[in-house]
Amino acid sequence: MKRNMGSTGPARGRGVPWRNVCLVTWGVFLCVLCYELFPRMEGAWSKTPWGREQPWQGGIQTFKKQAENVALADLFHPAPRLKLDPRRMDRSRTLLWFRDRVSGGLETANSWPNAVLVHALIDSAEPRRGEIEKYWNQLIGPGGKWLDPPQLLSHCMVGMPLLEWHQRTAEDRYRVAAERLVEWLLVTHPRSPSGTLPYRPEEPNILLVDSLGMICPLLARFGREHGRPEAVALAKQQLIEFLDNAIDARSGLPFHAYQVGGGTSKKAFGLAGWGRGVGWLALGLTGTIPWLTPEDPDRLRFEVALRDLMNGVREHQREDGLWGWALNIPGAEPDTSATGMLAWVLRRGVQSGSLMREEFEGVQRKAVKGILQYTTSTGEVGQSMADAAGVGQYPWLFGHTTWTQGFAVLAAGGLSDE
Repeated sequence: MKRNMGSTGPARGRGVPWRNVCLVTWGVFLCVLCYELFPRMEGAWSKTPWGREQPWQGGIQTFKKQAENVALADLFHPAPRLKLDPRRMDRSRTLLWFRDRVSGGLETANSWPNAVLVHALIDSAEPRRGEIEKYWNQLIGPGGKWLDPPQLLSHCMVGMPLLEWHQRTAEDRYRVAAERLVEWLLVTHPRSPSGTLPYRPEEPNILLVDSLGMICPLLARFGREHGRPEAVALAKQQLIEFLDNAIDARSGLPFHAYQVGGGTSKKAFGLAGWGRGVGWLALGLTGTIPWLTPEDPDRLRFEVALRDLMNGVREHQREDGLWGWALNIPGAEPDTSATGMLAWVLRRGVQSGSLMREEFEGVQRKAVKGILQYTTSTGEVGQSMADAAGVGQYPWLFGHTTWTQGFAVLAAGGLSDE
């Protein structure tokens, strides 16, 4: 019988696609493996003399310009909601990547970290109008209508940058957009039993210190500028209730939260002295005071509360200029996010006259110099405490975060190189 010499040809041809599939599979596997191992390799490399980030060497004004470039990149770079979330550290980076993009795990455009970033860019001596308006176009339409309406109280922190940009450009859509945020807070957002605004709609009895810095300045400013006294009244009520119920009598520092119980009972809880919590209260006070009339009796109370708070803050400043993640815990890890917030408060308080320049400008400068110690040569700020997972849940994780980049830029404003 004769052999069919051509029978082997088709057999080889049928095997070629399988080899390609195997090669592609191995290629994908190697890519995923490298993606998973990259953070560990990067961390090990950064500890070597060749891979270590070069520290910042310039002055404050040069830092501000470089840091603004990083802030702009952070504003438009999609990132997980919690860039430094300890709950993500032990999970597959590949699965998280897919989950973030499929299930909406990326930072929303109207998030409070983005509000801090755009505020920092607007604050610049030469604001980048094109990039800032590109950001606004992601949020609002031509008539000021929100493309993605607010769902959380924290989404309203972007209202203050909107008013700042309206003041610079006189374009009415920015005022309209801010007005709709205020209207949502006044009418739609759930209220606590005492009539204040809780941080989370699903927890109407829990009021967090975070909310004070996020919404009180917006309510006070819009109410004063556009004749909405009920907005000013709500801003004052938020602050007064917190000052009455959530300040630690021993240290004078705020608790993280308080709970409104049945009747008029209120109970404070969480850590008293959490660095960013002190910053949120201080931002609420210093952002509200300028929009109260001189005759308003609550203005004097808020000014006294701000001075007392910042005098206490000054006593807890470290030798290197930074504040720890917990102000009143000796040896607490330094935190550039709390430091940036508090330095920005000092700047605003001095500018508005609520704080004496001769007493606090030096404290602000020392804090900014402390931040520079944890800044790379490209202007990226590190040593920021990660986002808190909840009241009393403070992560032992520090690195670069978007909100700290914005706070650092704002803190450096108004300071010249010595």
